[in-house]
Amino acid sequence: MKSQLQINKLNSFKEKVYSFSFANYPTTSRIHKLQKFSNLNSIFVKRDDELGFGASGSKLRKYLSLIPYLVQNKYQEVIIKGGAYSNNILTASQLLIENNIQPILFLPEIKNENRHGNFLLTSLLVEKNNIHFLNQNDFSSLNLIIDNYCHHKKEKGINVGVILEGANMKEALPGALSLC
Repeated sequence: MKSQLQINKLNSFKEKVYSFSFANYPTTSRIHKLQKFSNLNSIFVKRDDELGFGASGSKLRKYLSLIPYLVQNKYQEVIIKGGAYSNNILTASQLLIENNIQPILFLPEIKNENRHGNFLLTSLLVEKNNIHFLNQNDFSSLNLIIDNYCHHKKEKGINVGVILEGANMKEALPGALSLC
């Protein structure tokens, strides 16, 4: 049984989470009881894959709070780091464009120029000159390259933000917690 102190802490935490601005993306999805676990009464699967096309699941939840943060900070461009076939790169690109923010991609060089999967979809959304491929040597200096890019853009009066790989950043946490 939870003590009153634990309940108060939990309620305080919930208030802090829900005090953040959230984007208007779908958050409710079905749950399915798993029938194969007959020795356990209540095992369920939450179907966040049904939240939308392209942007769905835990990535969409992270962007519930991350997109309003980026908009409130008036970023004109946002750098996204990750792999060419990443779900996060595709989701972030889609949601940034919907919010009039230019996605700028820094990706490891791909051996085959044949575009398929997530990278095919991403390349249809993002302007070619906003996709920067880095060879293995340059990718090891990615943070320095991004700092230089941001500095150059700042000199031109362009406000640039950065989304970490997988959108694993504190601004995404409130949205990620919306699953609870």
